Amino acid sequence: MNPRGLDVVAMWTMPDTTTASLREREAHKLFRRLEGADGREWFHADRDQAVARLTLLFGREPDYRGTNLPFSVDELFSSDRYDELSERGDRYKGRLVQRRIWIHSELGGEFTKVSQNTWWCEANSRSTNAKRITYNTRLMSPVACLALVVDEASPEWEALIEAANRRTLSTYQQIADQFAVRDRPSGRVGWTRTAPDRLVEELMSLGFTSLELDPARPPRGVKSVTYPDR
Repeated sequence: MNPRGLDVVAMWTMPDTTTASLREREAHKLFRRLEGADGREWFHADRDQAVARLTLLFGREPDYRGTNLPFSVDELFSSDRYDELSERGDRYKGRLVQRRIWIHSELGGEFTKVSQNTWWCEANSRSTNAKRITYNTRLMSPVACLALVVDEASPEWEALIEAANRRTLSTYQQIADQFAVRDRPSGRVGWTRTAPDRLVEELMSLGFTSLELDPARPPRGVKSVTYPDR
């Protein structure tokens, strides 16, 4: 979800997925890419220019404009929340993993992202917090990770992790609600204008511990491709 919000300006329907994919690639070639954007589909163009170029490319006017859309934008945002950096499951390839609360910061931007997931910060892993955020126009990087301390050697480790995961989910929602941006739907998935240091301070007051972001030293219970035994 884009922290700045998005408006639907114009929309063309296509007869099938293959045609839509081809037309999308053709459309991308018409515009100069926005360098430094986290997502790969951001370009330099104002609204009227974009609509005019795509109208010429497709050979027809938009099927829908922002004023006559066949769906409600408000209803889209009130349904299931899409968050690329949050995790739904407690198991990875059958093994239990621990949830952690992550704080990401925009490069040169105003927003901070709070999420909960079971990944680590591995640069070459597909389960990494360094992944792109498709809908954001700014590069994001993880600046802090906090977790509840669980004794790695405890014979009750799995039971402790399950309890920690429940509490982490609850605390994440508490933090997301408390510090959310209030003027747009993105506040519902952890976007905030609060400084990372302030979020870390609040989480530590709730019993969480700040972890060192060392890709070579993942803690036990991390979702990892690079370190599958953790």
